[in-house]
Amino acid sequence: MITDQEKAALYAAGQHGTWHGSSTATTVVLRGSGLHADMLDPKHLPRNAALIRTALTGDAAHGD
Repeated sequence: MITDQEKAALYAAGQHGTWHGSSTATTVVLRGSGLHADMLDPKHLPRNAALIRTALTGDAAHGD
């Protein structure tokens, strides 16, 4: 689960609205760059793309 930079606390285990328990696998919350509406803007895209790449491949070397 990749969240915007201001909402990470909303997705902590045990919090209302959390994604924890919504999958048979472990839920990991990654704090993205930018506010939700800005996450794909050029300023934030490289960081968020790296998070997505890491989530899909498991390669932490690109996740900084």
